[in-house]
Amino acid sequence: MPASISIAEIDRDPSVAACSLTARNGETIAFRPLVADAGAAMGVYFRGLRVLTCRRFAQTPFDQATADAVCASIDRGTTLRMVGDAGGRIVSYFLLNFAFDPREVERYTAAGVTLDVHADCRVAPCVADAYQNQQLGGVMLAHLLDLARRLGRRRVILWGGVQARNERARYFYLKHGFTDVGQFMATAPDGQHINNYDMMREL
Repeated sequence: MPASISIAEIDRDPSVAACSLTARNGETIAFRPLVADAGAAMGVYFRGLRVLTCRRFAQTPFDQATADAVCASIDRGTTLRMVGDAGGRIVSYFLLNFAFDPREVERYTAAGVTLDVHADCRVAPCVADAYQNQQLGGVMLAHLLDLARRLGRRRVILWGGVQARNERARYFYLKHGFTDVGQFMATAPDGQHINNYDMMREL
């Protein structure tokens, strides 16, 4: 089992949290922590996402201003941001966050789950449309969950849940060990009121 790791160690040397992956098409992808000088590449990644993909996420506007702001204010003690790097092009963006929205705490508590900010965390993954179906998402998620375990976390929840209409994503999470905790209604970025699933995985 890999040794434990700390955020301070990752700050000193981001490569200790990185790994190398091979896509189905043979391309090598470096899955590594986001660094401060990646603003331009992040902007290209954001702008390249399909409208449908963007509608799946409510947390972040996908524009250059957001990319610049994220890279200029990296705080791995709050959020470990991992990117898939294909020769300088960012092809995925995975977040491991160490805080909870009060609404999440309320929903999970109502479902009989007490979230612990010191032992639990939440994850939000996104793979560029052109790199989906390359067997990358599952491997990247597994690596991120292993990092969470090495950081001393015992459970992970989906940040913001997953939209019920996104059946493909829900199947992906179920396949990778997440279970349903409950359902809730929320307003999607396109203004629709839709059903969502809260999901959790033991580490």
